[in-house]
Amino acid sequence: MRNFLLILALVFGLSLSAQQVLYTDNDGDGVIEYILTSNDGKVIETGYYLNGKMHGTWTSFYPSGKKQAVVKFRQGKKHGKWTFFDQQGRTTVTVTYDNDKKIMATQNQYSLK
Repeated sequence: MRNFLLILALVFGLSLSAQQVLYTDNDGDGVIEYILTSNDGKVIETGYYLNGKMHGTWTSFYPSGKKQAVVKFRQGKKHGKWTFFDQQGRTTVTVTYDNDKKIMATQNQYSLK
């Protein structure tokens, strides 16, 4: 559980290498797209806001560009499947939420080869 909380802190904490945050509402529907990039232009995190709250799918990336986590919110509350990946792209942790309440969690462990 401690590792899981550390992963969450890393995923959604602002990176020291973060240089640019871009907010756009291209179609005027009130859903704001958020993109955080590093100094070298690599995407660190993407997501959406609705009424100032995290909403929809948020994705964070390793410096290699591979997905680190894909999580979902509904009006600021954890909702749906949260999936975390290792740097090889394998699923390490999956947590399912319903209206901010954890319903189920699984952790996968892989042998080193």
